[in-house]
Amino acid sequence: RMGKLAYGVLNPVSAQVIHSEATAENVPVDVTAVVYFGENSTKPCHMHCSYVHPLQQSFKVIGDNKILRCDDFAYPRFGRDCSYTIESFPAGDEGRSALVDLGQCVVSALNTSRCFNAQNQRVSMLDQFADLCLLEDENDWRRQGFEGKHQARELFSSQIIGTQAVVQALVESLRNPGKAIAVPEDNMPPPP
Repeated sequence: RMGKLAYGVLNPVSAQVIHSEATAENVPVDVTAVVYFGENSTKPCHMHCSYVHPLQQSFKVIGDNKILRCDDFAYPRFGRDCSYTIESFPAGDEGRSALVDLGQCVVSALNTSRCFNAQNQRVSMLDQFADLCLLEDENDWRRQGFEGKHQARELFSSQIIGTQAVVQALVESLRNPGKAIAVPEDNMPPPP
């Protein structure tokens, strides 16, 4: 979902588990993975989630001229304080991205945004879900930005199916170490 948020209209193309550790019962407890977006898998979203290394739940999305990083998203280290960083690069020579132009020194601008006194992702997700369940009439749905409950259901069900397709590709890659697995094509819209 984070890659989808960053890349918008681009859909995930493939998913690959780079490294994993599991318990004796074969339950994954440490996974480093990449989900590729865009034509020819040129837009990566890197993730590391771990129950082995304390508080490892990071992602990094690399674009042509920007990198989005967050290392504290699902279970915050500090209950009411989290942040993300956007690193911006100038355009490289001949219109190429500065991130791939190895012939020059790259200068970047770092912008860190902090969120104070915000609920963590899990709590916010449950709160939003509960709010949507409690909406009673079409006017309530319109106030939330939807034409009606059917439009909201269509959007959210499409996002759930798209997310599940990525998770399934990661599970398949976990079973076939090092192999990139194609994510079935879908029409997953960007998050609202």
